[in-house]
Amino acid sequence: CEGLALELHLPPGDYLQRDLDFYCRFGDWQQSQANDGWTPLPPGGRFDLILANIVVGPLCRVAPVVAALLARGGPDGRGGEVLLAGFRKGLQTEQVKEAYGAQGLQLQPLRALQGWALLRATWL
Repeated sequence: CEGLALELHLPPGDYLQRDLDFYCRFGDWQQSQANDGWTPLPPGGRFDLILANIVVGPLCRVAPVVAALLARGGPDGRGGEVLLAGFRKGLQTEQVKEAYGAQGLQLQPLRALQGWALLRATWL
């Protein structure tokens, strides 16, 4: 959830941390009542990089949302990329490929570690 710090080793820059899960977003909203407020994703916002590390069911269900948030075009013509993790090699990997492929994304395996997969998705 947004209240938890994401430990990512990325270069300095502008980042937006959001969770697409309803229960987490509700928790974010509750927490915001005591803090400086909660801001939804900007309308029409597009992102160059999206990181998703969730189990296979929710990961597949949010494929249309992730695709809608992913930047298209850009200097190289490819657009943004999505790094997908949190699922096992084999059947679960195929489920993720099917869900994101149906959105017009091309997926390439990047790495597998102890049976867990990491995929990279880009626009075709």
